[in-house]
Amino acid sequence: MSKSIEKQKSFSASEIAAMNLPGLPKTIANIHARAKSEVWHYETKVGLGGVRKMYEIPAYYLPGYKLPEQAPKISDADRITAKATETFGSKIDPVRLSQAIRFLDAFLLEQNKQLSPERKSEVIIVLYNYLKSNDSKEEVEQLLKLVA
Repeated sequence: MSKSIEKQKSFSASEIAAMNLPGLPKTIANIHARAKSEVWHYETKVGLGGVRKMYEIPAYYLPGYKLPEQAPKISDADRITAKATETFGSKIDPVRLSQAIRFLDAFLLEQNKQLSPERKSEVIIVLYNYLKSNDSKEEVEQLLKLVA
């Protein structure tokens, strides 16, 4: 991993495009589109040039990251969120649902665990409801240790 990525935690879309990371688009507009569709974490920075989003690049795009063979596909969270939104309409917050799925997927990868589809859906429901009132990453990880 390059020194600049290790030291810096968040990047503008133009910086990410200039990195030419495998699997990521090479244009600023497409970086913004990918970040939006995959619900990347970002901070809004205000500077002399105006307002811009500073994104945290997901680990699976960084050099040296290896996805385990049985890891969930990157697009699973987006596919499940779209299906749930289509089925339940405005009752579902697609951003919160996607966040719950991503938290669980990251936790399972980190812990090298697998859950049955039924159990995974139960944990996602618990996370989704929990995220309505709290989105602290540390507390979510504690909750996942208890239920997953």
